[in-house]
Amino acid sequence: MVNLDKTLEDIIEKRVDFDMCFAFMHNDSGMTFATTMSAISQAKMYSIVFGKNAEALAEAIEFDCVKIVAKDIHNPTRLKNKLDKVMEELVK
Repeated sequence: MVNLDKTLEDIIEKRVDFDMCFAFMHNDSGMTFATTMSAISQAKMYSIVFGKNAEALAEAIEFDCVKIVAKDIHNPTRLKNKLDKVMEELVK
């Protein structure tokens, strides 16, 4: 576990960065975090959007990222399957 505020500060100050960033979002606060990371980091962004408003939230994304979208709320099977496919591609 890391302190999120400290990690964001380190990225902004160019002391650390990442190759990839997976941002999970089901509401506007998740979108805000992903947008912030997109602006301050050189990481390849993956936006994992889920919940009953997933499609609308995904359409509102205005930064470059891979979108993984599932309307699932209680059963994460479809979302997990989509994430598995992305991870398989990353390993290749």
